[in-house]
Amino acid sequence: MFARVTTYHADEDTDRLLEGFKATIGSLQLVDGFSHGYFMVEPSTSAAISMTVWDSEEAMEASAESAEERRQQRMETGGASIVSV
Repeated sequence: MFARVTTYHADEDTDRLLEGFKATIGSLQLVDGFSHGYFMVEPSTSAAISMTVWDSEEAMEASAESAEERRQQRMETGGASIVSV
């Protein structure tokens, strides 16, 4: 298994960022090789992290373009900025 980890900073309420993640999970579950994902927030610091787990490195790499689209959607919907991928 392989994982992609993205860290975010919530520019607004962290609940809004959580909603942004929930809005993208459905399409993520349709991506070949996706196993599962986690999303965690720390409201006191406005920090958040997502981790997606993939069946293989190839599946993770093949999802890179759509992953970027989902990150952008989360940023717009959730009022956040990406710290690192």
